[in-house]
Amino acid sequence: MTLTRKTLLAILAAIAAPVLFAACDDGDDPTPTNTPTAASAGLTPLPPTLPPGTASPSVTPAPGAPATIELTADPQALVCDGVQPSRVTARVLDVGGAPVADGTDVRFSVVTLGTADPIDTTTVDGGAETSVVALGSGVGVVVNVTAGAVEQGIRIDCQ
Repeated sequence: MTLTRKTLLAILAAIAAPVLFAACDDGDDPTPTNTPTAASAGLTPLPPTLPPGTASPSVTPAPGAPATIELTADPQALVCDGVQPSRVTARVLDVGGAPVADGTDVRFSVVTLGTADPIDTTTVDGGAETSVVALGSGVGVVVNVTAGAVEQGIRIDCQ
């Protein structure tokens, strides 16, 4: 079935006329007319407003780029025998103090005699960790941690 332009315009006019008439009704007619609702006019109604004193739903912003790194070492001092490890944990936060997004790249590097495993990892709930082993007795190990443009270091002492 093919509609001509004239037929299509007539159908649209028949649909739109009651809506337009009701929208222009100034209320001085002797008989009241039914004013269409948003739904009967084919419009999506606005969501209801919240009652006074009701808190609006909060929107959690997406995590931002790394701004700070908080580091801990457990243990902070160890026997530097090339065997005993220390667990270094990095908590990476954005400028608002919230954990960065999961999967943010974190790099651990040992400055003095020692190893870190893994060297490259990613955050989960803003955290990342590595195992550090000191190779030189009597020498502390400095571990630098980088996430984005932020770098922070921590020292693990030898006993």
